[in-house]
Amino acid sequence: DNLKAHFSKGSGTLNKRKTSNTSGSSTVNPDSTEASQAWHKISIVETSEDISSTTTSMRRIDIVEESESEDEDEKQIEGDSDKLKEEGNAAMKHQQYEMALKFYSLALEINPNNIAALNNRSMAYIKMKQWRESIADATSCLKIDPHNTKALYRRGNAKMMADRGIEEALDDFQIALSFDPPKDQWAVLLKKVDECQKI
Repeated sequence: DNLKAHFSKGSGTLNKRKTSNTSGSSTVNPDSTEASQAWHKISIVETSEDISSTTTSMRRIDIVEESESEDEDEKQIEGDSDKLKEEGNAAMKHQQYEMALKFYSLALEINPNNIAALNNRSMAYIKMKQWRESIADATSCLKIDPHNTKALYRRGNAKMMADRGIEEALDDFQIALSFDPPKDQWAVLLKKVDECQKI
C-alpha cells in the first residue's frame, strides 16, 4: 500500500517527464493556449501576405488594362481626327477653302496636336487671305514641332503677305533651309529668300 501511494503521488512527476526532452526543456503542446495563439498569429500573417500579394497582382492587372484602354482611346481620337483632315484635303483640291477650314477645325477640336491639320489649315487661311490666322496656326504647329519646314514656309509667306516685315519672313525661310528640307521645298524656299532680298 505504501508503494502504491508513493507511485500515486509521483504520477504527476512522471507525466511531466513524458512531456520533456532529453535536455530537460518542455516541448510545445499544440493543444495548449499559447500554441494555439502562436499558430493563429502565423495563420493571420500568411493570410495577410496572400491578400497583399493578390491585391498587388490585381492592381497591376488594372494598371495594364487601363493603359491599354488609354492607348486604344488615343488611337481612336487620332484616327477620327485624321479622317476629318483628309476631308479637308479633298475640299482644298476642289478649291473649297471654307469647307476645308471647317473640316480642319473639326479635326483639331478632336486632336489639337494634329500637326498636319494645323499646317493645312494655315494654308487654307492663306488662300482665304486671312494672314493673321495663318500665322497663328503655323506658330502653333512650330510649338509642337520646331523643325517643321512647311510651317516655317507658310508662316513666312503669310508674314510677307501681311506686311509683317520682310526680315521676319526672311528669318523663317532661312531657318527652314537650315533644317535641310526635301528638294521640292528647298527650291521654293530659295525662291522666297531671293524675293525677300530683292524687296
